[in-house]
Amino acid sequence: MERLVLTHLRPLVSPFQDPLQFNPRLNTTVRVMFFDFSSAFNTIQPRLLRTKLENMQMNAPLVSWIEDYLTADFQYHSETCHLQKYSDDTVIVGCVENGQEGEYRDLVESFVRWSREKLLQLNVTKTKEMVVDFSKSKSPPSLVCISGKDVEIVPFYRFLGVQLDNKLEWSTNTDAVYKKAMSRLYFLRRIRSFSVCSRMLHMF
Repeated sequence: MERLVLTHLRPLVSPFQDPLQFNPRLNTTVRVMFFDFSSAFNTIQPRLLRTKLENMQMNAPLVSWIEDYLTADFQYHSETCHLQKYSDDTVIVGCVENGQEGEYRDLVESFVRWSREKLLQLNVTKTKEMVVDFSKSKSPPSLVCISGKDVEIVPFYRFLGVQLDNKLEWSTNTDAVYKKAMSRLYFLRRIRSFSVCSRMLHMF
């Protein structure tokens, strides 16, 4: 029934679809490359970053502060907060129609080349690819090679705390969240059994 409605609905909505709305186009595969950098924050070149920020016409004092933060020793003391996080997650999503994946591979190569120019080190071993393909007659996807190493194709990947899978289902993510919640509840019960104050329980 859904496919019947889809055949009539697709021509009507196609002009309004987002360019990143890949499925359910016919003969279409989505390839997702999850890049991993080795010590991305530590390999940032302050000089290159400063030039880029200045080209963006960012406030000069702020640019100087960022450069000082990256180059000078930064020390602080806090009784309640001791966590710093940096995001270096980069993903390339490619829509491959009728097996024509040249543009996708060119973009991957361009990004790898850009990373080298910016002195960023890609960790090919931890870089993974996920292929979403709902066609009935599937052919094994050809591997992407980066720096002489084949990138592993995985059925699921944890991205920004969310478990994504190549079937676009949520069971893997739901199971992970459930297990984490049950583990946390177990420890809360154990801690409460030792008559720990409620403030400490809230912090946990």
